[in-house]
Amino acid sequence: MLIFLIVIAIVEYAIIYKQISDTKANFLLIEKAYGRTAELQKVAYNARSMILMSQGILKNYAGYATKEEFASAIKAEFSSSLDLIYKIQNEINLS
Repeated sequence: MLIFLIVIAIVEYAIIYKQISDTKANFLLIEKAYGRTAELQKVAYNARSMILMSQGILKNYAGYATKEEFASAIKAEFSSSLDLIYKIQNEINLS
């Protein structure tokens, strides 16, 4: 009888541990999805800034001295954001 109770306790522990592990993995997946959304918003903001700058509407270059410096900074952010989105998406797909 005691062995039976020990076996039940071990099985219950294993099941609960698996559920907790799955929950933790799901939270990490949600965190990655939020990170991807943040990077997509950054890309959209930078695209909007480039469009407004090319139309001559955007005159504030966010602390950069010239329009060209600001544009090159935005292009660098585009590149890094798109790389990070690709990396995050691959991690999400592999989860």
